Amino acid sequence: MNTHFIFRNPKIIFVVLLCNLFLLNAQEDSKIYSAYEDYTEAPREVVYVHLNKSTYIKGEDIGFTAYVFDKQSKKPSKYTSNLYVTIEDGNKKSIKKALLKVENGVASNVFPLDSTFSSGQYTFKAYTNWMRNFNERGYHIESIKVIDPNANQSVKSVVMSDGIDAQFLPEGGHLLNNVVNSVGVVIKDYNGLGIPEAKGQVFDKNNQLITEFQVNHLGIGRFLLKAKSNNNYTIKINHLDKAYNFRLNETVEPIGVTLSVVKHRNKAIVALVTNAESLAQIKTKPYSLAIHNGKKIDVIDVVFDSETTVIKAFELSALPSGMNVFTLFNETNQPIVERLFFNYQGLDILKSRNVVVQQQKDSIKLKFNYKDIAPYEFNNLSVSVLPQDTKSYNSHQNIISQTLLQPYVKGYIEQARYYFTEVNEDKKLELDNLLITQGWSSYDWNNIFNNSNTYAYPFEKGISVKANFTSKELNDNGEPNYVMYYLDRNDHFKVSESEKGKTNYWLENLFPEEDNTLKMSNIINNNRKRLRPASLYLQFFPSNIPSLRNTDQGMPYDENTAKEEAPMTMDGNVMIKPSRNIEMLEEVIVKSRLSPTMQRRNELSTRTNGRVYVVDQSVENSYTFLSNFLAQQGLIVGDDFQGLRARFPNTNGGGSAVFVLDDMLLFDTTPLTRFLMGNIDYIVINRFGIGERFNFGGGNLGGGFLPQQGVIKIYTKSPDHPRFLGKKSRAYEFPLTFSEQKKFYTPKYRYYNDDFYKHYGTIDWRPNLKVDANGFVSLKIEKPEVPITLFIEGIANNGAFIFEEKSIATN
Repeated sequence: MNTHFIFRNPKIIFVVLLCNLFLLNAQEDSKIYSAYEDYTEAPREVVYVHLNKSTYIKGEDIGFTAYVFDKQSKKPSKYTSNLYVTIEDGNKKSIKKALLKVENGVASNVFPLDSTFSSGQYTFKAYTNWMRNFNERGYHIESIKVIDPNANQSVKSVVMSDGIDAQFLPEGGHLLNNVVNSVGVVIKDYNGLGIPEAKGQVFDKNNQLITEFQVNHLGIGRFLLKAKSNNNYTIKINHLDKAYNFRLNETVEPIGVTLSVVKHRNKAIVALVTNAESLAQIKTKPYSLAIHNGKKIDVIDVVFDSETTVIKAFELSALPSGMNVFTLFNETNQPIVERLFFNYQGLDILKSRNVVVQQQKDSIKLKFNYKDIAPYEFNNLSVSVLPQDTKSYNSHQNIISQTLLQPYVKGYIEQARYYFTEVNEDKKLELDNLLITQGWSSYDWNNIFNNSNTYAYPFEKGISVKANFTSKELNDNGEPNYVMYYLDRNDHFKVSESEKGKTNYWLENLFPEEDNTLKMSNIINNNRKRLRPASLYLQFFPSNIPSLRNTDQGMPYDENTAKEEAPMTMDGNVMIKPSRNIEMLEEVIVKSRLSPTMQRRNELSTRTNGRVYVVDQSVENSYTFLSNFLAQQGLIVGDDFQGLRARFPNTNGGGSAVFVLDDMLLFDTTPLTRFLMGNIDYIVINRFGIGERFNFGGGNLGGGFLPQQGVIKIYTKSPDHPRFLGKKSRAYEFPLTFSEQKKFYTPKYRYYNDDFYKHYGTIDWRPNLKVDANGFVSLKIEKPEVPITLFIEGIANNGAFIFEEKSIATN
C-alpha cells in the first residue's frame, strides 16, 4: 500500500509518496524492464581473493584463498570449477600463472616468491572464463609489494611529491543551472591515492567565497553549489602549506534534471529536481525512474506537473541490501542521470565472540566462537596471523567490498574495506560521498538495450578432451571402438562410448594435476575383447590460461612505510627459508622366494574370509570386465543396464551373490556394470558368506550381519596404481593442468621481537578452517613473542559474509 509522510527540509516542506520497492507493479511491457531482464538473465560471477598479506619479503610464500560468488545471489557459485590466477610485474608481464580447482565456491593455494621476483610492485589477478563475457568487473585485482633483502638493505620512507590532482563530480553526473547541486570531491596524490584532510574553498567569478569543504582521510568529500550558467567557479585547496587552484570544469547545463539520494532515518529519499526553464519543456512528459541491484529491477512512473521537484521515498527494508542503482529515463527511454546508493540495512555479516587463548608448551591454541554459523552447512574461513603492529596488510578490498561494492562501479575504490570495518553512521555517509564521485555505474544502458545474448566464453568445469579418430579406429561393423581412459592418480578406469557415424569422443570433467597424463586404450570388440593403445588426435579445452581483456593494474599499492619517521633496517633479521625438500632414508629390501602375487594373496587371506584373487597383469590380460572373470570362476553372471548380477549354482536360496565394493554393501549394482578388471586390486569370493559383516551405507546406518548368502567383495586400486602403463595404452600430456595443493611454509627469523618482525613478519596462514559442531573455530600456532592480529574472512550459512580483524594479547 502507498502511504504519505511529510519530509521536512530547512527551506521546503514536501508531501512525499512512500514507495514499497518491488511491491509496485513493474511495467512488464516497458522497454527498460524487458531489456534489463533480458540482459541480466545470464548469471554473473564475482571473485574475491584473501591474500595472507600485501607486503612480502622475497623467499616468502603468498598464501591465498579465493571465493567465487554468484553475483546475483551473493552465494558461492555452482557454475564454475576453473579459476585462473596470475601475478604480473610493473610491465604487465606474467610472472606466475595457475589454474585452480574451485569446490563449493572456494579454492586456495600458495605462490612461492622465488628467483623470478625482484623488489617492486606486482599485480595479483583472479578470474573465471565466464566473466570475460561481461563489461562489469567481476574479477579480483590487487597490488602487492615484494622486497628483496639482498637488493634493499632497508625499507625506506617514501618522499611524496607535493603535486595533487583534484576532481569535482556533480551528483547524478550533471550540474543544472539555478538549482542546488551536490558536488563530490576527490583529491589524490601523484600515485593515485587519496590526500587526507585537505581543505578547500569555492569562489565565484568575482572571487567571492561561496562555500568551504574538507575531505576525509581518503581524500573524499562534497559541497553544495547553487550553480549559475554565466559563472566561472574556482576551487582553492590547501595542502602541506601550499595553495592549489582548480577550475570547476563541469558545464552548467541550462536544461535538465538532477537526481540526488539522501538517507533519512530508515528511508532513502530520492529528489528529482529541474528548473523553471526545463519544466516548460518536460511538463507532463512520462519519465521513468528505474531502481536495480544487478538482479531485480523496478520501474516507477515520474511526471513533473506544476512543481520543479519530485520526491520519492523508499523504506530501506524494502530496498535490497547492498548496492542500488537509481537511473532516470526521459520520455524516449534515454538514461539522463544516475546515482548509486548503498543500503547497509540487512547485510548478513557474522561476528565472532569470546576468543579463548590456551597456552601450551611452545604454542598457543586459539578458539573463537561463531554462534550464528550453522555448523552443518558449508562454511570456510581463511585466517592470516600477523604481528599486531604489522605494516604489511594493506589490501584495498575485503570479501564484502569486493562482492557488494566494487562490481557496481567503473573505477577502483581505494581502501574499499574501510567502509565495512566497524560501520557507523559517519562511515555510511563517507561511502555515500564516495558514490557521488563515481558517476554512472558499471551497468551501461547502451549495452543493456543492445544486448545480443551471445557469450564467447563458456563456463568451465575441468578440462574437456575431444578425441578424434580415423577409419582405422573403427571396428568390423564400421563403428568406433569403445575407449578406455585413465587419469593418473585422480581417477579409475572409465569407458567412453560413441555412436555410429561419429568421428570423435568427448571426455568431460577431467581435473589433471601438473604431471598427470591421460592414458587411453581402444577396446577391440572381438571374441576376446583385447586392449590396444589408442591412436587419436586430442584437442584440449581449455589448453592455456586466457588473458583478461582489461589490462588495468588496479589501485596502486598503499605505501604504509610512508608514515615511518626513519628507515627500517633488515640487516640483522634476514629471513631464513626452510627447505622444501625432504631427505629420503635409504631403503632396506627384503626378498621373498614367493612371487609378489602369491605373497600378497597369502597376506590378504589371513585378514578375510573366502578365497582371494589378486588381479595382476596376467589376470588383466585374460579378462577385460569383472563379469568375464566371475563367469570363469563358475558363477552364472548377468551384466547389463540393470547392473551386475551373479549366482552360485547348487546353493540354497537360489545362490544370488551379494556385492561389496571397498567394504560398502551395494544395494544397487549398476556401478559394477561392465566394470573393468584394470580398476580392481583384488577380489574375495565367499561362497556361503560365513563370518561376513558389512557397512550398510556408513554414517548412522552402522554395520551388521546378513543371512548366510554368497558374497563377492571387490577392492579397487588406489588412484596412483602404476599398472595399465604398458603396451596397452598410450599416454597423452595435458597442455594445461590444475595446480597441486601446496603447503604454506611459515618463514623463520633470527629475531622475533625487533621492529622489522613486528612490521613485516609472518606468523601463520590458514586457508580452509571450518566451525565445529559447537560453532568454534580453532587454530594452533607457534607461541609468538608479540601481540597478534587475526585477519579473518570467509563465508557461511549459504550467503553470509565473515570479515573481522581481531587483535589478541598472547601473553
